[in-house]
Amino acid sequence: MYIIRQQSEGFIQKLFKNAYFLIKMNLPLHHFTPLNEFLETYGIELGLHYKGNDVIRDLVDSIGKVIEDEFLEILSKSSYFSILID
Repeated sequence: MYIIRQQSEGFIQKLFKNAYFLIKMNLPLHHFTPLNEFLETYGIELGLHYKGNDVIRDLVDSIGKVIEDEFLEILSKSSYFSILID
């Protein structure tokens, strides 16, 4: 059971990295499935589940939530902050 869970966590971590790559490169989210299929042709195992375009929104939402939480934590610890409006 531990080995299966460890493998699943490895697959999920790779899928998060793929989703983050798409976001960082400002690529359309519908490229998620082709990206995963491409990586699998080079032997990168991504598991059997969670590879479709329907999952990408959940991954992006999770990434956004982590970034938002980290930003708010930094902001709450700051004595001062400024807003620049152009």
